[in-house]
Amino acid sequence: MTEADEALLDRACEIARKEFDRVGSYELMDEHYQTVLLVAASQPYFDNGGLEYFFESDWQGNPPYSLFADAFDRVGRPESAQSIRDAAASFGFDQPEKNLDGRLDMMDMHQTKEGYSTLAWDQCACGDKVVWDNLVAYIRKHGIGEG
Repeated sequence: MTEADEALLDRACEIARKEFDRVGSYELMDEHYQTVLLVAASQPYFDNGGLEYFFESDWQGNPPYSLFADAFDRVGRPESAQSIRDAAASFGFDQPEKNLDGRLDMMDMHQTKEGYSTLAWDQCACGDKVVWDNLVAYIRKHGIGEG
């Protein structure tokens, strides 16, 4: 990513955060701002600890994981979107985004004594560099943070 891309991404994220603060919920945000904020906020979790790190966190307001998946679809990363959907479904209970203890218990049950996960989750989002270029292209396409 170029310096100009990084600056545009930073501006778009700032605008999206302000929109979140204004409406108070991911679900109430304009879809374009929602996409920027969800992808930009969650991708570092995937990069630093995969799906486990993402699911160990409670996101403000506990938005449905489908919102994250849909955001990755919108920026052209359908593999990442599907990995989120599949992993969320593997918890085996409704609305896993609202049950941190349930998520942690399930992940703990699938961990070796050395601390490695035995879950067969697709970690394609981990280390994905293309997502950032796609997100910048999405921001440009929708005129977020430009001008």
